[in-house]
Parts: sequence; structure tokens; C-alpha cells
Amino acid sequence: MESLSLAEATCLALVAEHESGVHGWHLVRTLAPDGEIGRIWSLSRPLTYRALDLLEEHALITRDRSSRRHLMRVTTRGRRARDAFIDTPVDHVRDLRTAFLVKCELRRRIGLGPADLAGRQLERLDDHLDALISSDTPEDIVASWRARSAAATREFLREMSSR
Repeated sequence: MESLSLAEATCLALVAEHESGVHGWHLVRTLAPDGEIGRIWSLSRPLTYRALDLLEEHALITRDRSSRRHLMRVTTRGRRARDAFIDTPVDHVRDLRTAFLVKCELRRRIGLGPADLAGRQLERLDDHLDALISSDTPEDIVASWRARSAAATREFLREMSSR
């Protein structure tokens, strides 16, 4: 199976939160812009249901089609994929605002703290953050912005890894 998109992995993690199953509409509300995950990263209703269809195609979730509202449950394979997703740092600084924060929130919702992931995240991006910080030049506003953002990111990850 190829890697999951952020939409698929997030939906998978949300289904996995509910041992007895969950309806798609609950996920739609959670991923709406004013929802618990949507405040970090939102997903429209059609894209949520598309992600769920793909998860079912990959046998990561099952749907009980015996009722009008299909109850979804995570499979064993899906649980392993969810665990891998929430434990893996992102590859790019640009993904910290979305994927990393979503992973942290999904971890919090199941009782895992952010420290381990934040520490691994800092290790993954530390060399890149160094390069961005050292590229600061007052005459290049973009480089200056990136350097200051990288420094703040490093401090944030260090603080999170000690929680």
C-alpha cells in the first residue's frame, strides 16, 4: 500500500479513536473549520468521505452497511498505519503548521504526549533549521523571515520535547 495522504491518515486516526465504531458525519464535524481538528487543518465533507472510501478500499477500515448510517471501525492493519502516522515526524518545515500539529492533537486525544514526537521532529529538521537560521541577512527580508521563523520553530520543538 502506498503512503496515506494527510486527509486519509487523519480520518483513519479519528476512526481508530472509536472502538465501537463511528459515523462519517462525526468526522465531518471534527474536521470542519470550527471542529477540534479543523481548527488546525480542515477538510470538506466530500473530501472526508472520499478519504474514508479510500481507507475502506485499502482495508484500513470497515463499514457496517446494515443500517442507513454506516458505522466505521478501524482494522488491525489500519491501527498499525495510524500508529506509524502519529509517530512519524514530518519531512519539511512547511508541514509543521499542518501535519505536525494534527499529529500532536491526535496523539493528545488518545492520551499520548507530544514530547517523543517533538524530540524526533527536532532531530529530523535540526540541520535544515540551522541552515535557515544562518542564512539571516538584514537586506533580504525573506531570508530574515525564514531565519526568525526557524529559530522560533526550534525553540517551540525544544520546549515541547521537554513536556
